[in-house]
Amino acid sequence: MTRDVPQAGSTQHRILSEASKLFATRGFLGTSTRDIAEAVGVRQPSLFHHFSSKHSILTALLDLDLDRVTARLQLLESAGESAPVRLHCHLALDVQHILDFPFDVRGLYVRNEQVPEGSEFTVQRRKLAAIHRHVRLMVQDAIDGGDFVEVDPEFVRQLISSAIIGVMWTRGPRPSKGLSTRTHELPDFLLRSLLVRSRQLDSIARRSRSLQDTIRRSLSQQQT
Repeated sequence: MTRDVPQAGSTQHRILSEASKLFATRGFLGTSTRDIAEAVGVRQPSLFHHFSSKHSILTALLDLDLDRVTARLQLLESAGESAPVRLHCHLALDVQHILDFPFDVRGLYVRNEQVPEGSEFTVQRRKLAAIHRHVRLMVQDAIDGGDFVEVDPEFVRQLISSAIIGVMWTRGPRPSKGLSTRTHELPDFLLRSLLVRSRQLDSIARRSRSLQDTIRRSLSQQQT
């Protein structure tokens, strides 16, 4: 079950928005609840009415991001499509998710898409590890099926994470429609480098676009 994004303009939404910007510019450890309250324009007791701590703010932001990726991967797993199509679809939707995310996604992760240390984030680290495992399995399935060249799936997963982090930083602090071409450029580029027969890419991309529409509809229905 994915967490709902608080209504735009609500105090919760403003807290998450300002906190994400501060985490991106000052880091999680360099940001205090006083800093967040001042940025929102509320007193600390008002902030604590919505979130019990700085850690609970970051876990809320992480869950908003990770739960949607997890829900998408679960749908892809049962989609009945080939591994290259599923991976292309996942990458395209992941880029689109980052571009549309209402908060500054750059502040959520450290050290190339790692959840911060601490027992408060154990659940979120497990979610991210499961996402990475899904990606590795898709790559391995494509290798086993003869579609991808022989390559270490974890190496590919790391390259994908680095590319996604690059999209986060190119996007900047707020949603961006100006980078929409990345939704097909990034998956096309990555798959072209992995495919045994590069001429397959056009067919994979077409099937991916159809699957993206199906996944979007399913995710939308889950959130209503």
